[in-house]
Amino acid sequence: ERYQVKDNQVFLAASTVGEPSMPIYPESLMGMLLPDQRVCVELTISTDGEVIEIKTVSDVIGCPSVMPRMEFVQAVLDQVATWQFFSAEICTFPEGGKKNEDCSGEGVSKKLVPIRLIYYFDFSFKKRRAMAGLKK
Repeated sequence: ERYQVKDNQVFLAASTVGEPSMPIYPESLMGMLLPDQRVCVELTISTDGEVIEIKTVSDVIGCPSVMPRMEFVQAVLDQVATWQFFSAEICTFPEGGKKNEDCSGEGVSKKLVPIRLIYYFDFSFKKRRAMAGLKK
């Protein structure tokens, strides 16, 4: 579902609770000298901030059209399943009221909403770890 934010509303995106643990380069592949790999996943975050669905994606700009090695995909899936988020929300301000980015003020109503986010993870043997980024 795509949300339409009205003039008297502010959308606050979900954000991770603390610094999330990143997937690590699979130990079984360390000696193979593989080229860099990118894994892209779409996370569905519930109104409780839980990751309720994870799927790989390839139809997004910057994501490979060919599936990376399964060991990299599994490393990502295992790690992001443990992430916790502050929920996304839509804050509605009273008509004529002043909007702010922290949704504070008299008469402000807040509605928690599920959201989908796309993350990409780059695996490089040189660094022996994954770097993650958020696609917006």
